[in-house]
Amino acid sequence: MKNIILMVSITVAALLIMFALSSGKNTQQPEVKGDTTPSVTQEGDTQVINVVSTSGGYYPQNIVAKANTKTVLRMESKNSYGCERSFRIPKLNITDILPQQGITEFDLGTPSSGENILGTCSMGMYTFTIKFE
Repeated sequence: MKNIILMVSITVAALLIMFALSSGKNTQQPEVKGDTTPSVTQEGDTQVINVVSTSGGYYPQNIVAKANTKTVLRMESKNSYGCERSFRIPKLNITDILPQQGITEFDLGTPSSGENILGTCSMGMYTFTIKFE
């Protein structure tokens, strides 16, 4: 009986120590989108949609862009180490592995008004939507 009480006490103490050590960690996601980087920019006759890929997903998650305009999606990877690297745009049959750090561009063509394009990780956990108006 004493052995059981001792084992339970040790287990409880170990759990309390683990909880105390883990509660001190910063669990907030870092700000990955700079205030000065708009999600849609114009470069010549092409609109560029800027999306950041990080371990917490894709940002911004809802984007409105101009329809009937040549469009490029610019994915900027910042500390991407999870499934967000396995990137897909199902509607356009685009599949690619994003780098952990760096920029990858995708030609989205000239989307029509009312068209929505969904970007997603391969598991569907992280998504973003581009709405063309």
